[in-house]
Amino acid sequence: MKIIIDTMGSDKGMEVIVKGTLDAMAEKDFYPIFCGPEEELVKFIPKELIENDKIAIINAEDVIENTDEAALAIRRKKESSMVKGLRSLKNDEADGFISTGSTGALLAGATLIVGRIENIDRAALTVSIPGVKNPTIVLDVGANMDCTPELIRQFAIMGTCYAKTVFNKSNPTVGLLNIGSEEGKGDTLTKESFQVLSNEKLNFVGNIEPRDILDNDVDVIVTDGFNGNIMIKTIEGVASTMMQLLKEGIMSSTMTKIGGMLVKPALGGIKEKLDYRNLGSAPMLGSKKPVFKAHGSSDSLAIKNGIFQLIKFIEDDVINEITDIMRGGSK
Repeated sequence: MKIIIDTMGSDKGMEVIVKGTLDAMAEKDFYPIFCGPEEELVKFIPKELIENDKIAIINAEDVIENTDEAALAIRRKKESSMVKGLRSLKNDEADGFISTGSTGALLAGATLIVGRIENIDRAALTVSIPGVKNPTIVLDVGANMDCTPELIRQFAIMGTCYAKTVFNKSNPTVGLLNIGSEEGKGDTLTKESFQVLSNEKLNFVGNIEPRDILDNDVDVIVTDGFNGNIMIKTIEGVASTMMQLLKEGIMSSTMTKIGGMLVKPALGGIKEKLDYRNLGSAPMLGSKKPVFKAHGSSDSLAIKNGIFQLIKFIEDDVINEITDIMRGGSK
């Protein structure tokens, strides 16, 4: 299996991307293709891997910045690591692509270069979040700011297909993110989306309030990218703040330090469960080929696990599952 790794656009630099990939190679059998400035990349890659053809490099000197206008950058920055990597993926030179770069540019590239699955209007950025019972798949979480009920319907179908493979469930439940659980709540988009989803052949269970997300009452939650992005970043921020407050509280006195030693294993388990690095990356569902987005601030652990997520996605053949259903297949 060949995986293209975009080494540009990371907040922490390309060395972290390379290290995470090498760590992943130590545990999984795959062939990495690094995309970035070759002269810099070879400084971080063991010579024997290059000499024995265990890795490849696509030389790319340019980078798409987060400040660039996404679609314009994809069209103009043809020598950027993202564009060259996505073109290689389109040309069947690899099985998947992962990047820490601009989300908007990656969406534009997945659409303009790789292409969308038939009958899918837009790809959606998808994440799996932890919770009290089981993980929950959420889409869209940042790729599409303005949505229609039809897009929400497509997100629900794609999310259901993904949940079938990730959770091994034959009929995953689907909920619509809203300000209340009652039918008739919300703005025009959510009200109309509720009616559309109710008439679709999905296991739709109705509206889900934000406070219930981590209870994991449903397998898939659908929403527009604006609200989805706010939701996921709020969860990340609250989790980080709570762990910091707990740490400060435990260290505040001798008595609490003793108590902290007793609860340390439990707190460690909670921290581990909420750590985004254990997932590492998320798919652009709707793309014809596997395109994954990793957090811009990913460290080597997040990159390693992000590559693992991409490999599993490819092995589970999620794209063919979605393609078949959108064509009216029987899966």
